[in-house]
Amino acid sequence: MIALTDDRGRLPWLSAARPGRFSEITACRHDQLTAKLRAAGLGAIADLGFVGLDHGGPDADPAVITGYKAARDRPLTRGKKLSDVRSRWGRRGHAENRLTCGE
Repeated sequence: MIALTDDRGRLPWLSAARPGRFSEITACRHDQLTAKLRAAGLGAIADLGFVGLDHGGPDADPAVITGYKAARDRPLTRGKKLSDVRSRWGRRGHAENRLTCGE
């Protein structure tokens, strides 16, 4: 299940239960999570498993913020590494900011 909570812990939306074979990002896409976040005026900080979830367009505010993934032939720049450290620091201890899916 995927749950959206606001900064006060209120629950504006809860997904239906899905089989464990559904990946988190697939469930989020199926439920159109980014549209629900924008409609509720919320955003989320997510781990690297959610890279590519938010395709809101160049003028839209991001609904889901993730870090950067390095590739073998494309290492991260110093700025992207620093950004990743800051995003991890922002998630630490703040479970309400993470997108999670329970099996």
